[in-house]
Amino acid sequence: GFKGENVKSENFIFSFAKTIILSILGSSDQVRYLVSQGCIPPMCDLLTVMDAKIVQVALSGLENILRFGEQEPKDTNTNYYANLVEECYGLDKIEFLQSHENLDIYRKVIS
Repeated sequence: GFKGENVKSENFIFSFAKTIILSILGSSDQVRYLVSQGCIPPMCDLLTVMDAKIVQVALSGLENILRFGEQEPKDTNTNYYANLVEECYGLDKIEFLQSHENLDIYRKVIS
């Protein structure tokens, strides 16, 4: 998983890059596995970095994860993945991006 990892280690960075790519391009089983390994909090943390390209990739990954979350069978009418995003203040971070200077990020967040 990604909990408690040293984010400066090269292995962590490589592993997390693969995670983001899989969250965008992967199957529902792959996304379910990534979520079970704790990928949502560090992806939400990426929404606060200064590099617009990283923010855009993180947004795309989270968007795809949330889309898969809508398709998951559930006992309640809530998206479990959305709850995980909210628990790590991801919704606040996304709302903050509504004032981002990068027009592509602004458009992605308000849509």
